[in-house]
Amino acid sequence: QQGIVTYQTLSGNFTGYVDIGPNFPSGPYTVKVRTSGYLRKQLGGITQITTNTTTQMPVAVLTTGDANNDNRLNILDYNQFVQCFDIALRASKCAPVVYTRTDFNDDSYVNGMDYNLFLREVWIQVGQ
Repeated sequence: QQGIVTYQTLSGNFTGYVDIGPNFPSGPYTVKVRTSGYLRKQLGGITQITTNTTTQMPVAVLTTGDANNDNRLNILDYNQFVQCFDIALRASKCAPVVYTRTDFNDDSYVNGMDYNLFLREVWIQVGQ
């Protein structure tokens, strides 16, 4: 299912709520979360979901850097990042939506901090 996820600037966390509907069968499930620009991540192990109840999910740290939203960190993401890195080139080579996706630390600039973050995330590679 899809839901609304909001980035909380002060805490640096995402929070959200997903309504799976009243006809969703109760049972054990593997729950994974994904948002634009981040790798998919499984939340805990097997989660018991019960119809018509709210289930609090564990906190997860998502891996950023997926500039092209294919759930992988690779040269394709790097190439999009490089197109947006230089502010002078941004107007001619970097679409606004790509600029937003390559601002990995969400500070409104695509710069060396984003580059360092991307390198760290490529090394970690914890998407699922």
